[in-house]
Amino acid sequence: MKQIDITILHCTVGASDKLYRVTLYENTKSRQYEIHTEYGRRGQAMIINPVLGFETFRVAKDRFDNIVWTKTKKQYLDITEDSDREARYNEAVIKQLHTEAAVLCAEGSLERNQYESIKRMLSSGDEPSQVLAEEMIKAKNEKLEAA
Repeated sequence: MKQIDITILHCTVGASDKLYRVTLYENTKSRQYEIHTEYGRRGQAMIINPVLGFETFRVAKDRFDNIVWTKTKKQYLDITEDSDREARYNEAVIKQLHTEAAVLCAEGSLERNQYESIKRMLSSGDEPSQVLAEEMIKAKNEKLEAA
């Protein structure tokens, strides 16, 4: 299992002193994504919620973000201190985009030369190129869904 993202939230409203930890993992064997959540009073054993499984990174990340957003609406504060958090997230997004482009190419929805261009843009490390590649993939997916 590879950790993609983690958020640790802390609530001190009133007499509360609670922690809530949300972790997004990629299960490298099943090629699925999992969200693990834990909560409890600070300094005590955390209660672990059942694992939520998702087939795509985008769906898992949306659910992860929704869990964090819901807790922050309940006055939890993000106390995560992880400098490479964004790098892990970006790496996961690029990997997912590579997979989507490969699937589109295999299905014949994306020409081989377009696929190779997208791969180069995603691997470049250049953010504008990566954003353009993502938009190209998104446009192809939307075109397929409309058909």
